[in-house]
Amino acid sequence: MPQDFYGRLAKLAARRGQHFVLDTLSEALKPALGHGVTLIKPSLGELEGLLGRTVRDWREQEAEALALVRAGAARYVVVSLGAEGAILAWEKGVLRLPAPKVVVRSTVGAGDSFIAGMILGLSRGDAPEDAFALGIAAGAATVMTYGTAHLLLADTEALYRQIALPTP
Repeated sequence: MPQDFYGRLAKLAARRGQHFVLDTLSEALKPALGHGVTLIKPSLGELEGLLGRTVRDWREQEAEALALVRAGAARYVVVSLGAEGAILAWEKGVLRLPAPKVVVRSTVGAGDSFIAGMILGLSRGDAPEDAFALGIAAGAATVMTYGTAHLLLADTEALYRQIALPTP
C-alpha cells in the first residue's frame, strides 16, 4: 500500500463531504493529518511516534492532543491510555476520562469497540463528551468478554451510566 494511502482517502472523503475516522499506526496516520480527518485515535505510544519524542506527563499528553486539533490534524483527537482511560481533544478543549474498573478477560477488539461507540454517539448527534464516554464504555465492555466475543449492549449501557462526565 502506498505511504500516502490514508492521506488520499482522507482528501477524497473531505471532497465528498464525508467523515473520515482513522485508527492506525503513526507512520500511516501522519500523511492523512490535516486533510479533513474527523477523528484519530492514537495510543500514547503512537502519539509519541507522531511527535518523534516521549511525552512526559498528563499535562503534556493533553497539550499535544489539543495542539493536533488546533493545527487542523483532525477535528477530534482521542489518545487511548489503556487501563488509564483516554483523552479527548476538540475545539472546546480537552477531557480526560478514566476507564471503568472491570474484570479484564481479553483486550482483543477493545480499541475497535471504542471507535465504534464514539462514532455511534457522534452520528446520532451526541455531544462529543457523551460520544467519548460511550466509546470508553464500549471499549471497557469489550475487555469484559473472552477472546473475540462481541461486547454486550447491557454491559455497555451500564458502564456508560457509571462514567461521570463533568458538568458544564
